[in-house]
Amino acid sequence: MRYQEHPPAASGVLTSVVETIWTLESDGPCEGIAAAEPVIPDGRSEIIIHFSDPFERAVGAAFERQDAIFVVGQLTSPLMLRPGRRVSVLGIRLRPEGAAGLWSCPQHELAGRTIDPANLSAPLARWLAELRDRYDSAETAAGHVAAGLSQVIARERLDARVAGAVSLVLDSHGATKVDALASRVGCTRRHLERLFLDQVGITPKRLGRIRRFQWAISALEQAQAAGVRNAGLLAATASGYADQSHFVHDFREFAGSTPTSDLLQRAALTGLFVG
Repeated sequence: MRYQEHPPAASGVLTSVVETIWTLESDGPCEGIAAAEPVIPDGRSEIIIHFSDPFERAVGAAFERQDAIFVVGQLTSPLMLRPGRRVSVLGIRLRPEGAAGLWSCPQHELAGRTIDPANLSAPLARWLAELRDRYDSAETAAGHVAAGLSQVIARERLDARVAGAVSLVLDSHGATKVDALASRVGCTRRHLERLFLDQVGITPKRLGRIRRFQWAISALEQAQAAGVRNAGLLAATASGYADQSHFVHDFREFAGSTPTSDLLQRAALTGLFVG
């Protein structure tokens, strides 16, 4: 499979909502990915359009075919997916606070769910359907996302305090305390937490945990590639965990396994979707 990212324009309203536009294409039928593979939480909502065979999502012991177009709220646990026979996926990865600019529904109500865009925003749903009908593949559609999506963004719904706090969390790899975040952006801790639930879908503390975990995974991948014996301990220390047990706890919660498992080696989709 071929994965590409298409950053949004360097300026304008789109960059306040969208982190990146990505495509995943197969040149032929997918082979060798029979089992479901995990996509882990990254602190972001996404819009997904399948131009070919939709993926299947594991639901208990069964599999459920995804819709052609849907929104993914904040992941609260690993999402187990397996690709269809042919793959042509366009993804719009939003900034952690970016979904508020596209629909007014409180983001915490969408956490852990996949949603029909028609239930969130009629203009957005119409534009997404038109985009899928007009182009025959994700790669050909990707270059036309920026102009169309910019027309359905309601920038007035975005809160500068939330955007500022999110940037601090991401830049510090989750190390900034919530009280310090609130002080920096000029509101109380309780008010900031309410704003995050409304606009991000999770609390600032949880976003920080996810950010630190993502950083730890990058360190773990590098340590494993270098053949380090205690790769998990090194990753935990490098990413600011108090001890390895805290890292293992987060790994179980966010990835559904332990750091010593073969998750990173076997999960082609995780390799694509981890930031």
